[in-house]
Amino acid sequence: MNLIHIAVSNGYRSASPTLYPEKYKASFTLVSVAKDGNRYDNTAGTFSVNTDTGAVLVQKSESLQAGSYKILVKAHTTTDLEFTTDLTLVMSAGE
Repeated sequence: MNLIHIAVSNGYRSASPTLYPEKYKASFTLVSVAKDGNRYDNTAGTFSVNTDTGAVLVQKSESLQAGSYKILVKAHTTTDLEFTTDLTLVMSAGE
């Protein structure tokens, strides 16, 4: 399980995922974001993924609320295979 605790209003940048062998890495896309098991409206772009590296980015935002945010990221390969993985950020106030 990919579970990380961060303060609710802080920005965040994850490490880039590993895709082996590296030569098959093509791009990454953000599939979805859910907060506490419910779809999260990400139209403001608070959550994003670097399409080249796959790192998950969270913009610093005072509008985020405490909770568990599950982010799904899809890796696309040069061989037309796709792999999906998730990262869960548990955001808490006062950290």
